[in-house]
Amino acid sequence: MGEASTKKRAHANLLCRFPCCIYCGAVADTVEHMPPVTMFRRKQRPKGLEFSSCRRCNHGTSKSDLVASLLARSDASASYAFISRAVYKSLYAPFVSLLGLEF
Repeated sequence: MGEASTKKRAHANLLCRFPCCIYCGAVADTVEHMPPVTMFRRKQRPKGLEFSSCRRCNHGTSKSDLVASLLARSDASASYAFISRAVYKSLYAPFVSLLGLEF
């Protein structure tokens, strides 16, 4: 069986087991990757970081995901020098709070 069909079956299984959006509780129809797949080079990320989500919530954070991914993949010290601490914290706050950590 190919990788695409295995992935599709895993996503369908996740949506069946957890039919509600993790953000708003609506009917889930997509799979949210948290942190975003784009944060990882060559999209090699740990398994099990997928969650059921509705399309509206999942795609509502796409621009934030891109910014966070860009910063995560760049030299953090260089990035930090160009943006204020408040902006830096606001970009990473969702990820840090998910892990139960603080800045």
